[in-house]
Amino acid sequence: MAKPAIEAAVDDVNSDLTVLAEMKLNLFLHDTNCSVFLGIVEALQLMENDVVAVIGPQSSGIVHVISRVVNELHVPLMSFAATDPMLSALQFPYFLRTTHNDYFQILRLDNFFCSKVASDVDRRYIWIATDWLPSVLDLSESIDPNTMNLLQGIIALHHHTPDFDLKKSFTSRWKNFTYRETSSINGSTLHLTRLRTFQEGQKLLQILPGMNFTGLTGQIQFDSEKNLILPAFDILKISGNGS
Repeated sequence: MAKPAIEAAVDDVNSDLTVLAEMKLNLFLHDTNCSVFLGIVEALQLMENDVVAVIGPQSSGIVHVISRVVNELHVPLMSFAATDPMLSALQFPYFLRTTHNDYFQILRLDNFFCSKVASDVDRRYIWIATDWLPSVLDLSESIDPNTMNLLQGIIALHHHTPDFDLKKSFTSRWKNFTYRETSSINGSTLHLTRLRTFQEGQKLLQILPGMNFTGLTGQIQFDSEKNLILPAFDILKISGNGS
């Protein structure tokens, strides 16, 4: 689901001449299959192109290794799914997080709330998950029934996206999006001599944290540690085949 959404965003940028004028934004897609090894290989392969920024990946483990690559080459990395608290801008200055780390999310839930939920479900304890779990459920076409049985009753945070015209317009376009072929490693050869530092990387890194606008998911603004601020969450209970 992330893939056609990112493709739609690129199409919107390229169709608006006030954004990049006579330039065109190209999207290079790679699938790491949640493999750290492939993440390293494909990150290096990606950097053979004239890359100005990296979006993703959807695994904190892979972000850890890719962050080292982008740091060396001065390419900003924006992740919408890496929730590991150990990923920080102090260690990886070119890393920006457009979600919230697990530690931050758990702190949003005080003990006034946990007690109430436990009472409501007639339990002495409850399982609480961060937004990673609902995101996986959202992105999966189907979940094994045995897995869903294990998830019953879990309380989870989910990023709240306000209903407004921009979101409604995007939702109405969703059914028209087509899934394009994704490039992958396919035994291709690495050309390490093609890797080079992005000369404008430091300048772009200074611009990105200063962004302040309303997107499809709400307010986009970063704090001094390059984390998304002004969060809003829905609190979900996993039940049946969904939430």
